[in-house]
This record gives sequence, structure tokens and C-alpha cells, in this order.
Amino acid sequence: MKFNHLLAFVVVSSLVFSCQTKKPEESQDPWAFEIKKIEQKTCAGKECVSVDISYPVFGDKKLQSLIERIIVQGMSFEGQPETLSLDSAVQGFMGEYIALKKEFPDAISWEYSMEVRVSYQSDSLLSLAFDSFSFTGGAHPNSFRSYLNFDKNTGQGITNSELILEERTLLSKAEVEFRKYHAVGEDMNLKDDGRFFLNERDEFFLPAAIGFELDSLVLYYNSYEIGPYVMGPTELKLPLSELAGIVAFTNK
Repeated sequence: MKFNHLLAFVVVSSLVFSCQTKKPEESQDPWAFEIKKIEQKTCAGKECVSVDISYPVFGDKKLQSLIERIIVQGMSFEGQPETLSLDSAVQGFMGEYIALKKEFPDAISWEYSMEVRVSYQSDSLLSLAFDSFSFTGGAHPNSFRSYLNFDKNTGQGITNSELILEERTLLSKAEVEFRKYHAVGEDMNLKDDGRFFLNERDEFFLPAAIGFELDSLVLYYNSYEIGPYVMGPTELKLPLSELAGIVAFTNK
């Protein structure tokens, strides 16, 4: 059956708020936050498109803008403007499926979810983890993690190059943990192991997703970054107590 009208779709939408601390507008602390949830679902028969997003809302406007921009980038389609609002991005995702379903009635369900959580906070640093899951057809769903590290003193996001003070030392420590994680012997060259995607020089490298959680620095290799999809992600944790002078913000 072909759907010719948007009225053929049943739309269920909800916007849910739950407080984790004082609401930003009720607190003088710019780092106080509440959790905002966006849940939307549109169905055509048994097939649906759904969006489920949970993220903290802070009083600091610059930080909040960065958070929402990252969420939008994660769910936007190629060619959409980078300045797209979060609401527009959600509606755009839903609309893409509706258009697809009208043209191809047998199209299967789509799904997108993202959870943004405060993974670490100190007097000077805030680290946020962005975990997303999506399925828009294809052989398998996709999951992805990124981090936003934010300097509370300067009010600026921190790049990995700014975060890492001694890259070679950190790389060496990370490779030791990587070999343990994947059971690679010290005498085995990673290239010769044959399981991993190395850099253009066939060398080990640091991941794009680097953040802080509890008392550790997290190095998170997403699927396809250093190995095939079947390998899944690789999450390495290095104690902050061992990283003074190697990574910024590790001195208590």
C-alpha cells in the first residue's frame, strides 16, 4: 500500500524533563544542569521512525551551544546546514523517513538515539560523553561515541592536541593497554597480527574520542577506526594518577 498523505502516519511525540540538580535558571552556578529528553515516533503500519535523545542543559550558553551542535551533527544528513537547530534536525530526520516510506512502501523502520552524559567534572574541567545509535537500513546498525572536553575557566572547548601534553608518552602507555585488551604479545608487531587498521605508516595511533570518566582517561576507538565492525569498539582506561605532565587537567 502506498501512502499519499502525511495523515496516514500516526505521530507520537513527547518532550520530557527531569532534574539532576537545580534547574539552570534557578541556580547561579553555570555548571548546574537538568536533563532534557526528546522522544518522537512516527509509524506507518508496523514500520516506524523514532528519535530518542537525552542531554544535559546547562546555564552556560556557549557550552550548551556546543552540546546541541554535536547532537545535530550526529543525526544530520549530508548537505544539511551546520547551523540547523536541534528541533529542525529531529524533524528533518523524521521527514526523510516519511518521504522514503511514501516512495518505497516496503522501507523498514529507522531509529536514532543519543545519550549525552556528564562523565567527569572538576573545578576546571567538564567532560561529556556522547553515545549514539542509529539504523537507517543497511547491513547493521551503527553506534558511535565522542567526547566534549570543556575548560570551565576559559569557557572554551578543548581539542585533543590541547589536551595531550606528551603525545609519544601517552601513545606508548595506550599501546600497552591496547595489547592487553586484544591479547597481543609484546613480541608481535601489530601490523603482523593482521586484525587492526593502523595509520599510513602502519603504526598505532590515538583515537579521536578521548575523554575523562571517574578517575581515568578514556581512549575510545569506535568501530571501523582501528578494526573491522565485527571487532566492535575498543575502550582503554588509563589512571589519571599516572598521567600528570602527560595529559592536561590531571593535576589535583
